[in-house]
Amino acid sequence: MERDLDLLAAPWVDTAGSPEDLVQAVADAVGGYVIGDLQSHGTVEEPTLQPHGRKSWNICWGGKVFIDLSVMPVLEGSYT
Repeated sequence: MERDLDLLAAPWVDTAGSPEDLVQAVADAVGGYVIGDLQSHGTVEEPTLQPHGRKSWNICWGGKVFIDLSVMPVLEGSYT
């Protein structure tokens, strides 16, 4: 935890909520806020796009440490 805490969220149920709602809930839970990079400019709505459809956000929660939260997409029609 010298720099960040990496978290990966994967949809677990068919009715998984939106990644944006999860990001905001995590930021609210730790009393933090979404910080931007060159792509996201600090908004929940503009994540950094990662391989395999993963989206990521950085959440500042005090000091220099931040949460690097990645969310895997819900694949419509999977395993049905």
